[in-house]
Amino acid sequence: MIKTFLLLIFTISFMACSESYDQKLLLGQWKTSSWIDNSSQQSINNKMDFEFQDNREYSIDYGSMKESGTYYISGGYLHTTETGRAEKKVNLLKVVQDSVVFEMNRGGAIETVILTRR
Repeated sequence: MIKTFLLLIFTISFMACSESYDQKLLLGQWKTSSWIDNSSQQSINNKMDFEFQDNREYSIDYGSMKESGTYYISGGYLHTTETGRAEKKVNLLKVVQDSVVFEMNRGGAIETVILTRR
């Protein structure tokens, strides 16, 4: 009985960690509506606008800088590879028609970002 219970808990945990999102929901232009440093709960007021294209290319407009490259979703993570750079990934928490929520590690600080469709 206890083995069955532990197996059930393990299976549920594994399924929760490997959530899959429909990549088509990412397509289009997104603006940052909220960006929070999780440890201090302070808002980060920097620009970070995204565009995801059907050919798996993306671009980010930081205001003074731009980034572009390729992307894919796997195992609940959004993976991006900037042209000429190493791959990065963010933990997707929610991907729906009108918003995307993810956590990222920026310089050792975990931050939560909410994007809304433009």
